[in-house]
Amino acid sequence: YTDHTLFNTTPYIEATGFNTTSHGTTVASIIAADTDRMIGVAPQATLILGSYDTQDSRTALVNRATAHNAIAINNSWGFSTDATVANYQGLKRSNADYVSALQRYSQTGVVVFAASNDANRTSSTLMESLPAFDSSLRNGWIAVVSGIPSFDEQGISSV
Repeated sequence: YTDHTLFNTTPYIEATGFNTTSHGTTVASIIAADTDRMIGVAPQATLILGSYDTQDSRTALVNRATAHNAIAINNSWGFSTDATVANYQGLKRSNADYVSALQRYSQTGVVVFAASNDANRTSSTLMESLPAFDSSLRNGWIAVVSGIPSFDEQGISSV
């Protein structure tokens, strides 16, 4: 479901660059939809919606979440940058304002990052792994993964 009508009366704050047909809007519907077609896990939650396309938009959105005392920021990007020290150092150099915004926000809110949905990956990517490189993020960070279960006659045999 990727249109605003699924939010029905759910309050939302639209940030810059919001795309109503994106994966993020679908995720937002799963979070806060409230209609006769779909109920989210937190119907009527106030959402802050925006784009993560640029460093400036990412930073502005995290700062907006901080200013509004948002409980959680959900991220499901699908980036594939490996979680290495060199890549972390590069992120800090090229996106210092964004990293600083995440550090501030994670002191009072929870940053949720979806791990890559690539079933063939055997390790996490940089963004969901940031607390491994920056301990100041650890108390306000959750990395989530999807699992694909295999079933047999006894039930779930593996994930």
